Amino acid sequence: MQTETYTNENGTEILVHFDDLQVELLDRCDHSAFYKCTGYDANGTEYVGTAEFCCGEFEAITDIEEL
Repeated sequence: MQTETYTNENGTEILVHFDDLQVELLDRCDHSAFYKCTGYDANGTEYVGTAEFCCGEFEAITDIEEL
């Protein structure tokens, strides 16, 4: 499972997880794609958001919010 650290506007660091299958499928594309992602902060609070990938490479978290 691929992970990235994202810092939200409040300064909270969130460890975001991406499904390996989604990332593998994106390796075959030559354009940006958006996928749902989930993450947790140090206190165990769950977040959901959208991640942008381009050609299988992580680009950015485009939005994320606390559940």
